[in-house]
Order: sequence, then structure tokens, then C-alpha cells
Amino acid sequence: MALMAGAICLILMTGAAQAQTIDVETISHYDVEITVGDTVHQKTTVTLRNVIDKPVVPGIGEFRLQTYSPTRIFFFSIPGTATAQPVEVKNLRAITSDGKLLMSRVTEGEEYTTIRYEIWYPIQPGKELSYILEFDSPDLARKGILFTNIAIPVASDLPIEEYSVTFSSDQHLVYQDGASGSLARGEIAFASAEFSALPLPEVGLPWSVVLWGLVLAAGIAGVVWYVRRETERKES
Repeated sequence: MALMAGAICLILMTGAAQAQTIDVETISHYDVEITVGDTVHQKTTVTLRNVIDKPVVPGIGEFRLQTYSPTRIFFFSIPGTATAQPVEVKNLRAITSDGKLLMSRVTEGEEYTTIRYEIWYPIQPGKELSYILEFDSPDLARKGILFTNIAIPVASDLPIEEYSVTFSSDQHLVYQDGASGSLARGEIAFASAEFSALPLPEVGLPWSVVLWGLVLAAGIAGVVWYVRRETERKES
């Protein structure tokens, strides 16, 4: 759970398909570009495909975000103490891929933030429509002394045929996982990355876990050595 402490849970919902028992749309491409700096810039490009023989109007959609923040002691998160909180969203831009501005607004609740947008352009049978949601947030990444971690969920109430998540930063990318795939309706996947000012090699695990695991192991070894030494001293 410590790894997911800074995770953002987001769900894309397109209005036209919510009341349907059979999908009239599918997401052919779901591409996320994440730039990590003093704040985090997220650009999500979604391509909707009409899969029926009549025009479809997507209607109203929502993009929901929340973060979980556990109680921490030094560098360690206490399991079971995470609480859901909304995410600050700045500089929102919602447009179609050909530049048409979409009506959009941000609302903040007690546990999550909602980006609400409207698409009233019809999609003809077999055709596609792409739109872009772009914003900044200081809450998307968890920054430490040596490492910056980020986890981006991908989910929708429509099937996602192909998704990709790209991470970039001025710091070194030292870990990445779950950056591409496909998802069924309602399924969720997490793409995660870790950056560091140190030029560390990729080892298949977040370096923050490796480092603090080594620190913990060294601490335990030190305690064992001390107890053994004191036991031997008393016996002698």
C-alpha cells in the first residue's frame, strides 16, 4: 500500500453509453502523457469509435480524480490509514483534436475532484472522434528526498482497445511499469513511474523500495549483531 499512497484514481465516463446495455461506442485509443516537474502536467487524448450503424453523440462525460494519503512515520506509510482526498486541478483545457473548444468545468468534493465536459458533435457509423483533456496538478506525484513517484490509473465505462502512458521529467527515469495494454469495460490498470536525481539503473522495482528495504535490513542486522555481542559478553 505504501507504493499506492500517491495514486490518483480516475474514471472516464461518456454519457451516450451509460444507459446502454450494449456498447454503442468504444475507445480505440487512450493516450496519456505525463510530465513531472515542480507540478505535474497531464494530457489525455481519447479516441471514441462509433460501433453501431447510426450516428452517436457522446454527450456529457466525467473525469474523476482522487488521491490517498496515509499517515507516515519518517519515510514509511502506516497501512490502513489512507484517506481519500480531492486533487487540485489547474489550467484545464478541453478540446477536440481539430481544435473545437468543449464546455468543461472542475468541481471539488470531499473525496474526489470531477472534470465535467460536454461533447455534442455526432460520430457517424464506423467513424471516430478524438478529444483532449489537459491540466496541471501539484497533487499527482509523491515527492521525497531522493525519489519522485507517480501512479496513474486508466479506466473507463467503455472498452479500451489500446492505451499507453508516457512519463517524462528532467530527472532520471529509474522505474516504469504498466505503460500500455487494453482494458475491458470497468477494468482498471495502473501505470507507475519513479524518477530520481541520481543516475540509477533500472532494477525491476522502485528504487525507493529497494533503498529503504536495504536500510531496514541493515537496521535489523545491526540489532541482531548488538544482541548477540551483548549475550556473548555477559556469558564470558
